[in-house]
Amino acid sequence: MEGCTIYYEDARPACTALAEKLAEHENISIQKASDFQQQTFIYESNPNVGFIFESEKEKNYPSLRNVIPRMVMNKSNYIFIAVTGGVRELESLVAVNADLEKRGYHADNVYSRNIFEKHHMNQKEIISKIINDMEAKETNYSAFQKRVDTMSKKDLRKILKHGYQSYR
Repeated sequence: MEGCTIYYEDARPACTALAEKLAEHENISIQKASDFQQQTFIYESNPNVGFIFESEKEKNYPSLRNVIPRMVMNKSNYIFIAVTGGVRELESLVAVNADLEKRGYHADNVYSRNIFEKHHMNQKEIISKIINDMEAKETNYSAFQKRVDTMSKKDLRKILKHGYQSYR
């Protein structure tokens, strides 16, 4: 597997635990987001980049707000985003993806605690899923985004309502 750098929110134990478990694999390094508060540019040479954070009620992703706008990396890098919980997971994912798109990057995969709970995945399965997707360069988010963009609002509401009902 090619190199990977994961930027994570070190103030949250769930983020730290997931990042440390991912770092046990070869060629994966982890970086605390708080270490980059004062840097002007963050140059990333690894072809795989990940962001792990937890959403909050008032702010979408407070610790990574200092990292993403300062990132300098190849536009074709594989980027994944993982939210380990919080009140506004979906809003945070949309906000991070919007900030990445402003910079000309795109998220290849998006992972959420709710998605993992829906599929009854434990931590080992979560880590293997992220690693396997990264190795295969599998991009699910852009395909999902295209499918949603072509749907009518009525169909989208039906799908979301069905998904919400099956989740409860």
